[in-house]
Amino acid sequence: MKEIIEELFYSETKWGGFFISKIQEIYAIFKSLDSDEIERLKHWYKANNDIITLCSNHNEVVPIRYKELDSFNKELSQALKTFFKELYRKEILSLKAFSSRIGNIDEHYNAFMSVNKTGKCPYCGMIDIDGVHSSKREAYDHYIPKSLYPY
Repeated sequence: MKEIIEELFYSETKWGGFFISKIQEIYAIFKSLDSDEIERLKHWYKANNDIITLCSNHNEVVPIRYKELDSFNKELSQALKTFFKELYRKEILSLKAFSSRIGNIDEHYNAFMSVNKTGKCPYCGMIDIDGVHSSKREAYDHYIPKSLYPY
């Protein structure tokens, strides 16, 4: 992450500036939290990313939504929501700092969709997806909707 931030800092692009300023904003909020609050956030982060348990529909892991995060810390919730909402923009992912490390998202999407012959969501197996025939890139890389769930 440090290398990406340094690279973006010197490139002075609009989206590089957005990325850095949001990281700084989130960091400043985290600095004000006590150790119990940090532990709670760690627990929530793990829960939202425990995909195997989430997919098995067990009650042992309950993902946190922005609604609950708002009650915990509205400022942090808003900063994370803004950051994560914009993070997958083509303008950000195509920045050299990212594309040189993760590749081209459109190429990855097209390659993934070319092997997905069912036309269904790879996670739930129920929702139809248009794949490469869609005019926009459909969500295919998360189990729970990023509009409702942080992390």
